[in-house]
Amino acid sequence: MAFGKLFGKNNPDNTAPAASDDAAPECASGEALLDSVHASAEGFSGYTIAKVKCERIAEREGPILLGELTRAAKARASRIAIDLSDVMMISSAGIGSLVQLHRACAEHKGKMILFGLTDEMMSMLKIARLDRLFTITPSRADAAGALG
Repeated sequence: MAFGKLFGKNNPDNTAPAASDDAAPECASGEALLDSVHASAEGFSGYTIAKVKCERIAEREGPILLGELTRAAKARASRIAIDLSDVMMISSAGIGSLVQLHRACAEHKGKMILFGLTDEMMSMLKIARLDRLFTITPSRADAAGALG
C-alpha cells in the first residue's frame, strides 16, 4: 500500500487531479465548508457534498465525522451527499454515526445520500438491510441531482 494511500492522501505527488465527469451539476466546485484530516465538504445551492478521507470509520473516527458532517449538512438545510469511495472498512460504531447523521438530517426535513461505495461496502449494507434506510447512488452527479 502506498504511503499516501495509508494516510488518506490519494495524490502523493501533489499534481492537479484530473477533471471528473462526477462534478456537481451547478459548477465544478462550491463554497468550502470543511477541510479536515477526516473529511472535506463543499456547499452548493441548497446542499452539501462531502468526502470522507479516512480509509476506515471505527470507534475513533465515527464521532469525529458525525460532528464535522453534521455541521456541514446544517450549513445547507441538512441536505448532504457523502462520498465514501476512500472508505475500505466501517465498524458498527461507524455505521451508528451514519445512522445518527441520517436521523439528524431527517429531523430537520433534510436528506442524506451516500455514494461511491465499494462493492464490499454495498454488500455489507445490504446484509444489514441498511440499503433500505440510506439513499445510495452510484455517483456524485446522481447524488447532487437527487439533492438539487
